[in-house]
Amino acid sequence: MTDRDTVIGVDAWKKGWVGVSLVKGQFSEAKTAPKIVDLLLAFPEAAVVAIDIPIGLPINAPRACDAAAAAFVGPRRNSVFATPPRTALEARTFEEALVACRRAMGIGLSQQAFALAPKILEVALVATVGDRLIEVHPEVSFRAMAGHTLTYPKSSWAGMKDRLKLLAGAEIELPADLGLANEVGPADVIDAAAAAWSARRYLRDEARSVISLPEVFADGRKVTIWY
Repeated sequence: MTDRDTVIGVDAWKKGWVGVSLVKGQFSEAKTAPKIVDLLLAFPEAAVVAIDIPIGLPINAPRACDAAAAAFVGPRRNSVFATPPRTALEARTFEEALVACRRAMGIGLSQQAFALAPKILEVALVATVGDRLIEVHPEVSFRAMAGHTLTYPKSSWAGMKDRLKLLAGAEIELPADLGLANEVGPADVIDAAAAAWSARRYLRDEARSVISLPEVFADGRKVTIWY
């Protein structure tokens, strides 16, 4: 049963997934799980789950929302990759994935995108159940929070401080002690919190799409990146 006061933001990390929950707009808790389905079960009350992973895989053309998100973040555009088709994600090697991607869409793919293949396919399995999952991108969220492009990458000290300041300005204060989520890297927690910010906006009907109208894929899914 969902609670209209609760949302979560989700980011992938080296041991699985991390989720940051907001209740009535404020930080509530952070949890981790090895599989996305386990994390969703850990937050059964969440009305919106905003996740930093592609939802909706292309077949024969790049997704419009990926290019729009890259343009929106400007200097941080390298953090946005073109979502590969399923044929590339299911390939055994990067070389096979590269061939499959070029054959299907006429473009290549990055090592980063191929490395995320298991997690993208993992989310694809659960995204078809219910309608509470939405796709977000933390750098898009932070760009929207700031109202301008960010100067420093999140991996830098200045970049981390900038993003924590933006979260605090949005009334999302991350505590020093996250309990069992303490082992998660700072950038992953901060990204999950940014995703939660977008989830909160979506719940309040304040969210915006990086493209004017989401693309409608063959399976009827409306595909875009929200912020």
